[in-house]
Amino acid sequence: MFYAILKKKLKSPFVRLLTSACAGSNDYLSSIAIKNSNSEFQSIGSVNNHLNGEIHSDIFSVYPEINIEHMISRDSYNLPATCDRELYHGDRHYDWWLSGLLDYLKIRQVTQKYGRPLKAGDAFYEMGCASGRVLRHFAVQCDDLNVWGSDINNRHIEWMRLNLPENIKIFQNTILPQLPLESNSIDIACAFSVFTHIDDLDFAWLCEIRRVLKKGGLFYVTIHSDDTWKFMRPKDQIYQNLIKMAPYSNDYNITEDFLAGPLPRDKTVFISRPANNYNTNVFLKKDYIYREWGRFFNIHEIIRAGSDYQDVVVMQKPLD
Repeated sequence: MFYAILKKKLKSPFVRLLTSACAGSNDYLSSIAIKNSNSEFQSIGSVNNHLNGEIHSDIFSVYPEINIEHMISRDSYNLPATCDRELYHGDRHYDWWLSGLLDYLKIRQVTQKYGRPLKAGDAFYEMGCASGRVLRHFAVQCDDLNVWGSDINNRHIEWMRLNLPENIKIFQNTILPQLPLESNSIDIACAFSVFTHIDDLDFAWLCEIRRVLKKGGLFYVTIHSDDTWKFMRPKDQIYQNLIKMAPYSNDYNITEDFLAGPLPRDKTVFISRPANNYNTNVFLKKDYIYREWGRFFNIHEIIRAGSDYQDVVVMQKPLD
């Protein structure tokens, strides 16, 4: 009776979670994570099968000295089919692999810059690793790293479990800021296109990442900043995503004129109402990042377009 009254009177995701649990249903999981589908995984082979594919990545101009043949030789594992990487890069499979390698190299460069170069025995964790675009490179290009990854979508976790090296420890997380990782256990953490979708509990997530990082550990995270907003154009995917959200958003009148104006708030959240989770695009002003995120971490820099069109925030857990 209690949960039936709650369900009638209140409609928040947390009340739906509570009422589903009280009713003896497992539907609560759909409110806090993405459940696995039953469709079979497609097999497209390793990167070696796709070296003649179209390339958009600028990895060879950013790192002209790269020994790409050696790096390809170290990765004999399957690539995910387009449908198992949320359609990113379409059928450009080699380009998808290169994009992850590029972000891997950028993280390695940042760890060197801030005095935390990865070495054998160090622990690396990626939050929101999807089907391992970046994570796989830490597992195959480095020797003896302790590699962890998690994602809200259990299908991604299953694909990695079946296709990537067994030394990767992977698990499904939820929207709730709790990780089954020991405190002070991770040397380097990263999150690509994760905080661009977190509206609530973002500070709690920052606290959780701070908890699992060792003192002096680095957190490398991408964001939509006010610069992202300022420089996006109608041809850009993020612009098109916002236009598609317009019919479902009650918070802003999303028009071309609106998108050409200034970012409305320090933290501007666009919500697509029909979905339960993974339904937001979040923009943060850089001053807000330094002021508010700086309560939890030492913020070294915000790299403009450090990962494709998204900016990168480089943060470090204080030593004291």
